Amino acid sequence: MEKILRIDGREVKFKSTGAFLLRYKMQFGRDALVDIYKLMDSVDTRTKKIKNIEALDLEVFYNLIWTLAKTADSNIKPPLEWLDGFEEFPLTEIIPELFDLIISTIKPTAKSKKKIANQSEDTSFELTTEILVCRALERGLSLQDFKEMTVGMIIGTIITYNNLNMSEEEKKENEVREARQEDFDNF
Repeated sequence: MEKILRIDGREVKFKSTGAFLLRYKMQFGRDALVDIYKLMDSVDTRTKKIKNIEALDLEVFYNLIWTLAKTADSNIKPPLEWLDGFEEFPLTEIIPELFDLIISTIKPTAKSKKKIANQSEDTSFELTTEILVCRALERGLSLQDFKEMTVGMIIGTIITYNNLNMSEEEKKENEVREARQEDFDNF
């Protein structure tokens, strides 16, 4: 996914691919997925307005913005030099414009058919770049695919692969049937 913004009188191209996550980690030593999820806590995803100023980390926004620009143009300067090249860099205008681009990278393009057996258990886990890359490689994607696909497409591919390769037992667990009187009696 790509977007062009006019910043300080010039057009700046931004691009998000799966390589965006790896590039971010290589440049800043931080996990982009973890940082994006933290940002989602500080910004209202519907209105794109800041809802929790204490949770807002502007350094993360600058880092994400630079990484999106670097993904679109491999010739841009290192982060501080690139930012110094702008006399004006209106973050309050840039954030809402790029927020959808950032968030779209983590939305899957497919839905998982696998249900969680016991919803009362805490089955949550933190999705990291390492886990995403590992799962993608296990399912036959290559690092080259990360340059051409968005994170959402990669997650969608993983989900589709999992759905297609479910065991018969898992498929049976996921079947939905109409409740019978016996079910109501047991309830």
